[in-house]
Amino acid sequence: MKFAAIDFELANQKRYSACYLAVVVVEDNEIKSRHNFFIKPPDPVFTFSNHHGIDFDVVKEAPAFNELWKELLTLLSDTDFLVAHNASTDKSILKNCCEYYDIKYPEFDIRCTMQLARKELNIYPSGLDTVKDRLNIMVPESGTGKAEASARIMMYYQRNGRAERNRSLFSLFEHNESPAVCVLGSSSAGNSTLIGDKKGSILIDVGFSRKYLLAKLEELGKDLRDIKAIFITHLHNDHLNSTTLKIFLELGTRVYIPEVMKEAFFKIHAYYKNKNFDNLIFFGDEILSSGNINIAGFEVPHDSKGGCYGYNIFYNKRDESIKISHSTDIGHFNDELVEKFSNSDVIIIESNHDIDMLMNSRRSAFLKSRIRKTGHLSNIESRDFIYEVLSKSAKHPKYIFLAHISQECNTNSIAFNTMNGMLTDNGLDKIETLLTFKDKISKVVKL
Repeated sequence: MKFAAIDFELANQKRYSACYLAVVVVEDNEIKSRHNFFIKPPDPVFTFSNHHGIDFDVVKEAPAFNELWKELLTLLSDTDFLVAHNASTDKSILKNCCEYYDIKYPEFDIRCTMQLARKELNIYPSGLDTVKDRLNIMVPESGTGKAEASARIMMYYQRNGRAERNRSLFSLFEHNESPAVCVLGSSSAGNSTLIGDKKGSILIDVGFSRKYLLAKLEELGKDLRDIKAIFITHLHNDHLNSTTLKIFLELGTRVYIPEVMKEAFFKIHAYYKNKNFDNLIFFGDEILSSGNINIAGFEVPHDSKGGCYGYNIFYNKRDESIKISHSTDIGHFNDELVEKFSNSDVIIIESNHDIDMLMNSRRSAFLKSRIRKTGHLSNIESRDFIYEVLSKSAKHPKYIFLAHISQECNTNSIAFNTMNGMLTDNGLDKIETLLTFKDKISKVVKL
């Protein structure tokens, strides 16, 4: 990631009277270069000299803004975004200077470290000196000092602040009411799982249209604003509907995507690259926490650009811990995944296809091979996976949801009988096998 911190000084009250600009360039969270430019304003009236020490004599031989513009544009355009403390002021100065000299203003993504300090780091008041002191930021007393301070605030946030924000995700499950779980829909046409209570809910994946999700949430007495956070498993369209994602981001809902998918996400969904959605959050290996709930992602094998994740959701209820394990797309399983799903109270796992139906289908040889090797678990593979999980578990789940059941190469009855037969044969018939559907809500279970 590359960004530039900027800081303008004005000669007088006119926003096009820039007389100085400092630029600090940061790449991969390290300062790469510092630049300072004296600028000759359109008129020689200086009323702010006592503030910054610059008068007309200092800049009378300096280039005007339009003479500097080509160099500035090259420097600033080679970044992902700009930052400034109280960014609305610097943005206004930049825009007014462009307008004065009839320069087409580029729509830079300019982020405010003052707002970041308030909203994400809980620093009040949030003037530059206060934030520097709170974060123990030291900068040289030079012409680029204020710009560097702003840069280092953003660097601190990139390094530490995101984890701090993740530790207080959203207000949810901060009481002793048990969460409910249901699958709003699951197939190659769309996937979304809801976990929540009266206070609010989270969704795993948003692979449906707004219309579909609204209808299903209304059936549960909820609406879009009841969704406090969304966790994405991977970037296939049946798990991430871009239009629906935009709606949730505009509502302010926090959307969590694994960091390993970031590059692929912005390639597939270029619209979001230059949008300043602070609630679009890319996370790493940290456990995400809110109230009584902890959420941990883990990698699963599936042929999706950027990778694919499953999730373990841990809910702490009095002296009991409830674990929900979720993955609707797994190309194949291994010992590590068996461990991830062990000792769960609810398992949501795919049971995608019947092998004979797949091989006798009209699908191409390539697609059949892809599904079998890297795409999805068959009914038998799902059964065998759950058998291994249960064999390694000290406690067994109350419910197993069968997800992503193919509409062409499987049937609900075959998927159900394959899993339920294994449970019955092993004396585990107290575990309830539940079906999920393409276009209707599964059974709602409360833990």
